[in-house]
Amino acid sequence: MTDPDPEFPATAARILRGATRLLEGLGYAAIAEYTLGNGRRADILAIDGAGQVTISWTGTGTLQESTNLANWTLVPGNPTSPYVVPISLAPKKFYRVQQ
Repeated sequence: MTDPDPEFPATAARILRGATRLLEGLGYAAIAEYTLGNGRRADILAIDGAGQVTISWTGTGTLQESTNLANWTLVPGNPTSPYVVPISLAPKKFYRVQQ
């Protein structure tokens, strides 16, 4: 079997589809962003009915935030996984887990 899209391997497509179905089955709206091929990436964002975003990760790591993707700071309180992003009218923020 050959991959219909060499930029997105079949295995990654199945994992993405399964994770998206699981999230939707739990009542979340799932949004997928992928690149792969192997410029890596395959983030899945899920928003609940209240419009909240929850960031979760496995293993150890420190959650950081940025408003410009250049300067990163620790999220106040050094939260652990899962972290519910507070909804506010503040400027947009980007998050990453530094492991």
